[in-house]
Amino acid sequence: MKKILLVTLLANLLIACGAQVEVKKVYWGDTTVVREQTRYVDDIATGPHFSYYPSGKIKVESQYLDNQLDGTYTSYFENGSIYKQESFIKGVLQGDSVTYCVGGEVKEKNHFDLGKRNGKTEVYYKCSGRIRESAQYINGQIQQKNTYYENGKPKKEFGYADGKLQGEALTFYRNGNTKSERHYLSGKYQGTNIAYYWDGSLKEKSDYKNGILQGSVRNFYEGGQLRMITAYNNGRKNGTRKKYSESGKLWLTENYKDDKLHGTSRRYGKSGTVLRVIQYKDGEKIK
Repeated sequence: MKKILLVTLLANLLIACGAQVEVKKVYWGDTTVVREQTRYVDDIATGPHFSYYPSGKIKVESQYLDNQLDGTYTSYFENGSIYKQESFIKGVLQGDSVTYCVGGEVKEKNHFDLGKRNGKTEVYYKCSGRIRESAQYINGQIQQKNTYYENGKPKKEFGYADGKLQGEALTFYRNGNTKSERHYLSGKYQGTNIAYYWDGSLKEKSDYKNGILQGSVRNFYEGGQLRMITAYNNGRKNGTRKKYSESGKLWLTENYKDDKLHGTSRRYGKSGTVLRVIQYKDGEKIK
């Protein structure tokens, strides 16, 4: 209100000083229905600005100063309820920015300082009041982002540094159990990543260095038994892969070189006897 009063007083002062003041209107097609209406002082947008729906109902209400948005900016649904409300200083977003649903429920909330997100951001599910996403910003840089299921339980929890994923990143199942634990350094996988089944039992365990698979990847059955172990080097299968039955018995061994079968492959029977032996070279079976 103080900003609107200030702009109005300024416009009136300019009139008193002999400035040329006019209200320019743009219409919807050949109709007499106003589409936009803006006050100009010496051909510079200064003062209130309005835009309208073809029905004549107000769509946007804002203020200009020296051709820049300055003050409260409010946009409306055609039924008259507020769609978005935010504030500008010399064309730059400043303060809270809130987006609403047609029924008046909050859809999204942001805060800006000098045009950059700062503080907490919240996004809600389908105008229900249930939070879908929350994030924390400092000077436009995201620091933390959490997402949620419609039942309110967490879905993802990610940390950031300099705009890149950093530290532990968690995902969850709808029942609240952890789905995955991953670790990042400057946006790349670093360290041990773990995946889980719905019931919380271990599904996969792998190790990364600078975003590249390094070492053994272990896969498990839902009961927790080891299903497969694969050796990696520089992101490619290099070395031995072993596969096990749910009862824990080894049934296949393979050897790889740069993601291609290379060397001896053996298949085992239930008693542990070798059933088949195949030799590979660079992915091709040789005998």
